[in-house]
Amino acid sequence: MDDNLQRCVICRRGAEPAAPLFAEDFYPDTWYHLACMHSSAGAAWIRAQKARDPLFKRYNELMTQGLPVQCPTCAGDAQLYPKATGWAPYDWEMNCDQCDNFIVAGFNAYTHPEITEQLEELFDNFLYANHLDNLDGAIADLAGQYDYLVTDSKCTCGGNFSIKAKPRCKRCRSILFDTYFHYADQGDE
Repeated sequence: MDDNLQRCVICRRGAEPAAPLFAEDFYPDTWYHLACMHSSAGAAWIRAQKARDPLFKRYNELMTQGLPVQCPTCAGDAQLYPKATGWAPYDWEMNCDQCDNFIVAGFNAYTHPEITEQLEELFDNFLYANHLDNLDGAIADLAGQYDYLVTDSKCTCGGNFSIKAKPRCKRCRSILFDTYFHYADQGDE
């Protein structure tokens, strides 16, 4: 085989008709077969990368659907989900600024690409720990420009849904995790 071909980082084979290669999101020029990544060898590769590369560990955890977290104030359990991913990757969830509620925003990549492109760029910066010193100001600017799209949707607690609201604990309403790019699911208590 030609050594210049793309190869799976796990099994070292190239693309096959029934097993195409997928680009690994974090590392450029790293490829994998889906079955390989979801195998025990794939899990071992992810564990090894997380142990060796703190930025990969950060990225991998922040992109995890249902990342288990505990409230830093009351130790309540919750799960974090990255916004605009999963079954409807074009819709952005908005957190309430006072409680744990969230809604699917009145904008998405199709209706308001000018917002979502900026949010996606800021989310990438957050995932890769780039330009974090500018993040709060950039998010506040976006909220000032575009929160009007959801201001008619008041939360049942009386709070407001906002681009700049962070996920909150269901039990004590403290901020669960310092992120603008996740929402929390704490189930029914």
